[in-house]
Amino acid sequence: MKNDISKVDALLLENQRRDQSFVLDGAVDVERYVNAKPRILWILREPNGGGPWDLREYFRSTLFTYNRWQSTAGVMIRVSHGLINGRKAWGVWANDARAIADCLRDVAIINVNKRGGDSRVNWGQLYQASLDLGELLCQQVDALCPQIVILGGTWEILPNQLKTQLNDLDNSDVNWATLGDTVYVRAYHPNQMRISHEEYYKRNCDCLADIRFPR
Repeated sequence: MKNDISKVDALLLENQRRDQSFVLDGAVDVERYVNAKPRILWILREPNGGGPWDLREYFRSTLFTYNRWQSTAGVMIRVSHGLINGRKAWGVWANDARAIADCLRDVAIINVNKRGGDSRVNWGQLYQASLDLGELLCQQVDALCPQIVILGGTWEILPNQLKTQLNDLDNSDVNWATLGDTVYVRAYHPNQMRISHEEYYKRNCDCLADIRFPR
């Protein structure tokens, strides 16, 4: 798996050399990711601003000095920590996301649009990125070989070559679907205000309640 990740990371770097707006992403810490149980991949929309920079490095270090880190990362931290630790019940551990933020080094985070975006979503730009970068994103998913994929507000803009294999998620009453050994969970974008962080965590855990991953 590590060799496959290295190969696709090299493709990302080559894209960044050709296009300076490109932002690198993937497994935050490869060694920790490949040994995590379960392996979790977040597919998000786009990084803030343009490149060249490295989202993985941001989640390894810069995250802890960012004064608005909790807006998106807070939910990702709680969900990732809870799933890796056996879908534990929401409790005292969830009150201070900063205290458990290190768990983001165990996951992978990729964006559909790797060229960056603004605070307001430009859906036309996102759909175009899905067409332009769809093959690369699918290569990333294959290389990372996740057991859980959380589609953080990205179901609608998934590349067609992946989306057509997940027809069950077209039904609004279904929040998860399996593809091979991977469970895909359809969720809101982490930086949403419709439901609380606790409810967001509960919905993701409920989707996976009856699924047992190898330990």
